[in-house]
Amino acid sequence: MSKRIKLKVSLIGMMLFTASFLVPAMANAANERTSYAGLTFHQIDYSEDNGLWDSLNRKEDSTSSWGVIFGSRRGKFLGTELAYHDLGSYDAGSSGEISAANFSYALTLSLPLDVVEPYLLGGFGFGMVSYDVGSWNDSGSGFSTRLGLGLRIPLGERFNLSLFTEKVRFDIELESSSWSSTTTTHEQEFSLTGLALEYRY
Repeated sequence: MSKRIKLKVSLIGMMLFTASFLVPAMANAANERTSYAGLTFHQIDYSEDNGLWDSLNRKEDSTSSWGVIFGSRRGKFLGTELAYHDLGSYDAGSSGEISAANFSYALTLSLPLDVVEPYLLGGFGFGMVSYDVGSWNDSGSGFSTRLGLGLRIPLGERFNLSLFTEKVRFDIELESSSWSSTTTTHEQEFSLTGLALEYRY
C-alpha cells in the first residue's frame, strides 16, 4: 500500500473514531441539538506557492473529488462539524502525481429561513500532501485553516442538500530533491465549490 493511501486511510479512520464519540456526545448535551452526516462532491482549484511546480513551470490545477462530514447543531444558529476532504490528485508530469487531503473541525453559524438556510463556517485541522515523481517520493503535513459559506435546502424531514464554497490553506515542508535532505516550505491553497447530501438524525 502506498504512502499516500496509508495517510488517507489513517485520516479517515481518525475521523470516524472521533466522530463515534464526539457526535453522540454533542447530540445528547442538549435537547435542542440535532446531528447530521453527509457526503460532499466538489470541484477543486489548487494553487501552490514557492516552487513545488517549478519543474513543470506551473503552479495551478483543478480536479473534482469528495468528502465526508459529521455535524451537530445546538439550537437554531450554532453548530460544529467534523470533516474529511479528499483534495484530489494532480498530474506532476509523465511519471508523477501530487495528491492531498484535509481533516478539519469547524464551527458553523446558520440563519434558518422559511425555505433555505444560509450558513458560515470556520475551522482548523490537519492537511497533507504526497509528492510522487519518479525516484522522489515525499509527503508533508501541516496545520490547516478552513473557511466557507453555503446554502442548505431541506429535502423532506431527514435530508438536506447543501451548496457551498470553501477555502482550505496549509503549509508543508518537503525535501528539495530526492538526493538532498534540505527542506523547503510550500504554501498550499485549495478552493472548493460543490454540494453535500446530508442525513439528519
